[in-house]
Amino acid sequence: MPPGVGQSAGMSRASEPPGDLPPDWPTADRRFRGRSARALAGGILIGAIIGAAAYGLAAPGTHHARPARLERVILDFPAALNAGLSFSPNGMLLAVAGLQSTAVYNLATGTRTVFVQHHNGGGAIVRCAAFSPDGSTLVATADANEFVIRLWDVATGKPEPGPPHARFSSFEQVTYSPEGKMLAAEDSSTGRWGTSTYIWNAANRRVLAILSYQNGSESPLAFSPDGRTLAVANGPGHGKGYGKIHLWATAARKDRATLDDHHKDGYNAIAYSPDGRVLAATDGNAIYLWDTATGKITKTLIDHRHEAVGSLSFSPDGRSIAANGSGPATWIWDTTTGLLEATFHDPQGIDGAALAYSPDGRTLVTSDTGGNIFLWNVSGLLHVARAVIRN
Repeated sequence: MPPGVGQSAGMSRASEPPGDLPPDWPTADRRFRGRSARALAGGILIGAIIGAAAYGLAAPGTHHARPARLERVILDFPAALNAGLSFSPNGMLLAVAGLQSTAVYNLATGTRTVFVQHHNGGGAIVRCAAFSPDGSTLVATADANEFVIRLWDVATGKPEPGPPHARFSSFEQVTYSPEGKMLAAEDSSTGRWGTSTYIWNAANRRVLAILSYQNGSESPLAFSPDGRTLAVANGPGHGKGYGKIHLWATAARKDRATLDDHHKDGYNAIAYSPDGRVLAATDGNAIYLWDTATGKITKTLIDHRHEAVGSLSFSPDGRSIAANGSGPATWIWDTTTGLLEATFHDPQGIDGAALAYSPDGRTLVTSDTGGNIFLWNVSGLLHVARAVIRN
């Protein structure tokens, strides 16, 4: 048995990487440790963090100041460019999907487990990673000389059978339904003419449906919290027919509605609020909050710097929504008032890649295109750098 992702999965922590393992077997090949800012104060990275900590996070004219505290920095250079993020349901594990790897960090024990990595000069371009709702399975979309969907048992690290798909499929996003019965992934192999969304039975991996929509080379996906609806948005693009979000009924297995405000820009990301009453979507220029009952946009969130938004995440209580994108800024808005609560920046000044709230809502993790992952305490504490994790 290979070393796993730490005590939360019932695994021991090995001090050295395992030897003879199958190519797809994950290895806990690195240990990451928290170090105090004082001990590393001479470092360039720490200097940047302390400099970033010298100013408040509330934006001018916001509803109220809700400062954040930068607690940890993970340097995961194989995750550069993509750096997709996903918390396990219990919040103890963090999956980081990047250009050449997918790694799982146990934030409690300090163990790093690699599930996908660069092999024999062939790039494993990892697109997305996600935990199953019960935390037992990790799924990732990756290109290891061919586009595939890979699954692993989190406790044992052993690969599980992947779902069937077309030979030349090019999967970007993947997500589980909230109850864990379905697995959905977006196939962008058709290019700018449209996408196909595959939906499988998560237990037996059989195809339940293949949804085809025109326009957009990448279609953001999101299941509603009750699992009754899969939202599929027209991906990035501009022109007639863009700007639609298709709502597919999982029980009836057909479209039940389409959200369309008749603007001509496709969407980079979408996300449901925890109660399912709001569907957020961004075209890069703004974030639109749709009322899922009426099918109308109730609020439009825009930052005055106009950096392109690429990632969205609701807080678990639904009261806030965070976003980052083409610049170093991360924003948090109040979803009730629509006012900007806080703005803070990547300490290295690098473009954002992804972000995610922890299940308890106390931590917001952000990543940048340089392979840096920042864990921010957003529970209202002072903004102080506490630890740095190096890999």
